[in-house]
Amino acid sequence: MGAIDDLLGRAQGEPIPGGCEQCDAEQTLELVTPNVWTVVVRHDDWCPFIRSRQAAMN
Repeated sequence: MGAIDDLLGRAQGEPIPGGCEQCDAEQTLELVTPNVWTVVVRHDDWCPFIRSRQAAMN
C-alpha cells in the first residue's frame, strides 16, 4: 500500500457525521482499489432526499 492508502486506511469504515442536509446521514471512506477511495453516504431510511431519488429510479 502507498502512503495515501496508509493514511486513509486509518479512517476507513469510521463514521463521519454529515453528508445530507435533510437527515442524520453518516459518511465512511471506502477503498475501491489501491490508491482509489470513495466516500459513501448512508442516509436515514426516512430521508426525503433518498426517497425522492428512489422514486425517480422506479
